[in-house]
Amino acid sequence: MPNKWYARAVKEAKLKVFNGAGVWAKHVDKAVSDFNNLKFPVTYVSAEDKVVADVVVRMSQGNDTEFNWAHANFDAAKTHGQTVSDIDKKGIVGKAVVFLPAKLASVSDEVKVVVTLHELIHAAGLVQPNDHETSGIMASGFQLIDGKLREASTDKTLQGMPPIRVGPWTICQLNHLWLGSDCDAEK
Repeated sequence: MPNKWYARAVKEAKLKVFNGAGVWAKHVDKAVSDFNNLKFPVTYVSAEDKVVADVVVRMSQGNDTEFNWAHANFDAAKTHGQTVSDIDKKGIVGKAVVFLPAKLASVSDEVKVVVTLHELIHAAGLVQPNDHETSGIMASGFQLIDGKLREASTDKTLQGMPPIRVGPWTICQLNHLWLGSDCDAEK
């Protein structure tokens, strides 16, 4: 179940992101630009430091901690990251940390952007581990095929990403979280 952000963020439809991703910084910048160009009802804007940021993006060895509450626990040699959100008792997101895989080797810059974009969508409100769908950028279980990421599928006509494909459930959920619109799309 996706989670809304705090009221000011929803009203402004903006999340401040701090790019502390080191060697992945240019991929984060590209993923932020791609996210904003996808015309979701929320955009990312740059934050000057991680304290004022809504979303902090950083590299991870797969077992790091940020702010004493965001703990990474993933295989940092695989084509995925991990997003951890600070959620209050009412289910409202107050901050998120995106951990990117520091041990990921031998993949293109484009693949790193796709991995980062996936995590930025999680940070925008699809924060629960089951907030995935079967198609598009928010599919779980990407496969690296011919240097591009493709969702696990028996449909051999699917092309790898990029270009980015956004599934209907992802669009519906983000519209629901940020615009309050009804969401009938199924995963």
